[in-house]
Amino acid sequence: MSWFEDLIADAALPTTLSAADVPERDLPMLAADAMLQQRLLVNNPVEVDEAAALALYTAAWSGSA
Repeated sequence: MSWFEDLIADAALPTTLSAADVPERDLPMLAADAMLQQRLLVNNPVEVDEAAALALYTAAWSGSA
């Protein structure tokens, strides 16, 4: 386990968006809103479109990253 994983476990923090009580129905809205953060997206080495953002949020929600 990494230092960060130990810290998260020790602090009893949620490890997924679902465990943090983020409703799954909100994931498309979060992905759409992420597309508005152009100052962050333009510097990303990999192009992220809304579908990719939704896939990332879905993985973070389910813990299948």
